[in-house]
Amino acid sequence: MKGIQFIYCQGSGNTFILIDEEKHDLSIDETHRKALAVLFAQSYKVDGLLFFGKSSIGDCSMRIFNTDGSEAEMCGNGIRCIARLMMEKHNLSEVVVEVRSKCFKVIRVDPLAQGVPAYEVKIDDILQMTLLLSINHPFRMSESPITEISKKRKFTALGMPNPHLIIKANAHEKEEEIEKELVELGSKIQRHRDVFPKGINVSIYRPFGTGIFVQTYERGVGITDSCGTAMSAAAIAYTMGRNLPTPSPVGVWNKGGFVHCTVWSLEPQMSVSLQGNATFQYTGMAEYDAEKNILIPCGVLSENHTEVSDYERFVQTIRII
Repeated sequence: MKGIQFIYCQGSGNTFILIDEEKHDLSIDETHRKALAVLFAQSYKVDGLLFFGKSSIGDCSMRIFNTDGSEAEMCGNGIRCIARLMMEKHNLSEVVVEVRSKCFKVIRVDPLAQGVPAYEVKIDDILQMTLLLSINHPFRMSESPITEISKKRKFTALGMPNPHLIIKANAHEKEEEIEKELVELGSKIQRHRDVFPKGINVSIYRPFGTGIFVQTYERGVGITDSCGTAMSAAAIAYTMGRNLPTPSPVGVWNKGGFVHCTVWSLEPQMSVSLQGNATFQYTGMAEYDAEKNILIPCGVLSENHTEVSDYERFVQTIRII
């Protein structure tokens, strides 16, 4: 049995188990990392597993594993939690986080509300490239059809660098119906490996308040309350679709909360910043038996009741528009 101390955290309602490998060296191979991602998802009902580690090109590194054990290229909500941990460990206000050999700068910004700490990550070099997205369609996709998965919708494809399909909906379309459609689209994408050999995230956004509301079917996860890179990609698609000048601020709501996006530039080089919470809910312990492939929850070491209640209060406030 191997004891594992972790932080249960969330960014905009996107929940994670965060393991600090700088402090607690697990000494596990890739197979066991994937297995842990699945086991933690089953035991704690989280959206992903984050590993905080050392980096030779940044201040720290992040690895993010989905609930099915696959590793993602980027996680806009998770990276804020990783950055917060690094800042608190070393009394910093900005850090550079390495994610799969690419560096992202994250800074501490003003709280979203009282007791809701917030951080901003800048995502540069966003592309509309068929090669990057592994889509076999011979064109750059902006408001374009993909008849293999939908006869009525049009798609904008973006690499954040993880791949996203973004769909624009009308303001009157219902949240429940959109979620049902996303499940159907996700299932079709899984079946069409000829078009999407590595899979792809798909999101639908609609006008909401002074910005947009985004719902996502995340590759390797399924329906999720929030996806940081999906919200960022939707902000870009929204800005492109309305021909807004840049920089363009976009308020983005989702089932888990709210983020501020700023689209700094569009083609040929796209860049966007994502500003949102990084909430540490509690520190816990679990035991992992690699031979039997089981995870045994061992309780909570400390809880952040005030921080959790402050975030819940914030979410209730932003829902009233």
